[in-house]
Amino acid sequence: MARSTMRIPRTANVYQYTKLDTKKQQIRLLKLSRPPSAANVLPDRNMIHCELETFDLDTAPEYIALSYTWGDASNNQHIIVGNKAMAVGMNLFDFLYAFRSDDANIRHLWIDQVCFMVSL
Repeated sequence: MARSTMRIPRTANVYQYTKLDTKKQQIRLLKLSRPPSAANVLPDRNMIHCELETFDLDTAPEYIALSYTWGDASNNQHIIVGNKAMAVGMNLFDFLYAFRSDDANIRHLWIDQVCFMVSL
């Protein structure tokens, strides 16, 4: 899989978390967008685009959980959440890059490093 990653300029808007409703049992899930088609080559084709959505636990869609506890956290890449940049480790970036092309219907992920309010 030949690709080049792109770094987001430091002047780009950085993703800011919104608070969860403490009166409800809520969860944040990352909804991964599929990559643009090969015929639609865009400058940001290698960027990972997604949304961070909030759900009540009892109505959340099916999702895959991934614990982000492996690898070197000093080698960061960026994903685009909404229209904001979020730093993630290279290993998570590689996973998301590969998973977004998967034909599985599951598009929601719970990734502790992304869905919690934590920073690298």
